[in-house]
Amino acid sequence: MLTIFLFDQQLFTYYDRHILIVYCFMTIFIEQRYYYFLILCLMIFISALPFRFAFSADKSEITKDYIKENFPDVYKEIFDEGRAEGLKDHSAAVEKTGSTSHTKVKKNNIMKDNEKPLQATKSASSPQKIKAVQPAAKEELGQWWRRSSLNYDPMPEKWLFHTEIQYSFVDKTGNDDGYAHSGDFFTALRKARFTNYLSYKIEKYDFDQSDGEVSSDDYQMFEESLRFDLTKRLYAQAGFFWERDDTYLVEDRDTWYGGFGYQIVDNKRYGLDLFLSYGHQKEEYNSIIVELMDLSEEKTGVTYLSERFNLNITEKLSFIDSFRLIYNLDESGIYEADDAGNYYRVDEEKRYRWTWINSLDYKMNKYLSLVATFKIDYDNNPWPSVLNRDERLQLSMKLSY
Repeated sequence: MLTIFLFDQQLFTYYDRHILIVYCFMTIFIEQRYYYFLILCLMIFISALPFRFAFSADKSEITKDYIKENFPDVYKEIFDEGRAEGLKDHSAAVEKTGSTSHTKVKKNNIMKDNEKPLQATKSASSPQKIKAVQPAAKEELGQWWRRSSLNYDPMPEKWLFHTEIQYSFVDKTGNDDGYAHSGDFFTALRKARFTNYLSYKIEKYDFDQSDGEVSSDDYQMFEESLRFDLTKRLYAQAGFFWERDDTYLVEDRDTWYGGFGYQIVDNKRYGLDLFLSYGHQKEEYNSIIVELMDLSEEKTGVTYLSERFNLNITEKLSFIDSFRLIYNLDESGIYEADDAGNYYRVDEEKRYRWTWINSLDYKMNKYLSLVATFKIDYDNNPWPSVLNRDERLQLSMKLSY
C-alpha cells in the first residue's frame, strides 16, 4: 500500500501524496517507535527502484520529443514557424518556375506532414526558442556542494551559493526524556576548486522532573571548513568546530582538524563520501566537574572520521546517512564514586565519541522540505551518573535556496 500511495501518480494526486507523506512522518513521531523509521526507510528504498520516473532518463537533454511533451506551446510555435517558413520558401521557388499546380500539391504535403516543419526550424529564430527552454545553470549542477567541482565540464566560473535553514521538533531519550526544539543553519560557497562550508546548530531542552523541578539542557555547535578538490574524487579539507554540551558537562570544546576525503560514488543518484583527518581538541568542563573531580580541562590529539551516503530515491524523496567518529589519541581518566559521594580516578582509557544520523527528506516544492531524522549519540567514557547513549527522533521543516 505504501508503494502505491507514494508512487502511483495515476491513482493519487500531487496533494494526496503530500498529505500521506506528512501523515507517515507524524505517525512515526507521535508513536515514538524508532524502528518504524527504519522500516519506512527500507520500504521506500525497495519500492522506489523499479519505477519509471526514478531517473531513467536524462531530463537535461533537449530533443524534439522532450519539447513536445513538456513544452507543448513552444513546440506548436516552432511547428507553426517551420510551416510558415517552408511555405514562404516554396512560394518563392514557385514564382520563379511558374508552376502553380505543383504549388498546391507541395502545400498539401507540408500541411499533412508533422515532422518536416520541425526540421525546418533551423532558421534564424528557432535556435533561440530551444535555448529558452534549457534548464537553469544552477539546476543542472544539482547538489553541487556535495560533489567535486571537477565533475563539471566546463567548471562553473561564477560564485555558487547554497543555504539551508531547518527547524526541528525533537523527542529525546537517554540522559533526559522529553521534547525539545532545535534549529540548524548551513551555507556553502564555491569558487572554482574551493568550497567553504559554515554551519551552526542549537538545541534547547526543558524537561519536567519527578520532583517538579525543570531541568534545562543546551547543546550548540559551530563548524567552519574549507575544501579544495584535488581530483574528481580526492579532496583536502581543513576546519574547526566548537561545541557546548550541557548533557556531558562540557562548557567549551574546540577541535581543529585537517585531512583528506575520497568520494567513492559521486553521481546524481548516489553519493558515498569518506573523510579522515588528524586534529587537536581542547575541552573545558562544567563547574560540577571542577568541584568534584578537580579537573578543569583536557587537551588531546584526535582522529576524526566521517562518512556520508545519500540516495535520491525519487525526484522528491531522498535518504541520507551520516556517521562521525572522534577518537582521542591520549588516554583520559575513568572516574567512580564511593558511598560518601567522593569521586576517584580509578583507571585510564582512550575515549571515543560517535554520532549516527539517518534522515528521510521529502521535497514538497522547490524550497521547502519535510525531514524525519533518527539520531544516536554515543560516548564510551562519560562522567559518573551520565549515560553513554542518547537517542533523538525529530521532525523538521527545511528551507533551502
